[in-house]
Amino acid sequence: MGFFAFMASVDMPGRFADGGVKGDTGFALTPPFFRLMTAGFWPAAVDALWIRTLQGIERRDASSGGNAEFAAFYTLAQALDPYFYETYEQGSVFFAFLHEDPQEALRILDRGIRTFESGLAPPAFWTHPYTLYIFRGYVHAFLLNDFPAAREDYLKAASVPSAPAYLSSMKVWLAQAGGERKLALRVLKDLVERTEDPQVKRRYLEKLKNYGE
Repeated sequence: MGFFAFMASVDMPGRFADGGVKGDTGFALTPPFFRLMTAGFWPAAVDALWIRTLQGIERRDASSGGNAEFAAFYTLAQALDPYFYETYEQGSVFFAFLHEDPQEALRILDRGIRTFESGLAPPAFWTHPYTLYIFRGYVHAFLLNDFPAAREDYLKAASVPSAPAYLSSMKVWLAQAGGERKLALRVLKDLVERTEDPQVKRRYLEKLKNYGE
């Protein structure tokens, strides 16, 4: 099977199986098999895989279930290219904000954070890695109601050199009782201002309303 025929067979929806994704031909796309089939083209294949996943997400209503294939595609893409930053940020948005699946969001975010903390992530492409900590703080605070865990996420976000100044300036809040909740809401307001996706922004605003903001 040639490269283009192989990629054409990897369509959405895929099927989660055997630690990988099954294409239309029924084979399991584990990372070693994917590298074998794509040969030297595998970096371009990861880009194509991610685009195919985004297209599938665009066709998927936020209220619909059955997201195992998307989780499998992100797992595969990140195993093939662990330095592809956008897969971590976009994947966590899909699972945390659109589908409110905290466990899958945390799996994606934790993989991205481990990559960043390894010191091997290329700075030219990882320009705002603090966002991964902020998103993990969101999951802990607003999906799991674990504000102490969110506090640790925000402290780590503040320690990243490219982090927004307000995170460092509000460390004093984290020393106060209940301060982590106040900071979590401040971060959420910042996310409302920064996001350009109307569907995600609506979810943010709903969370603020639920917390009396």
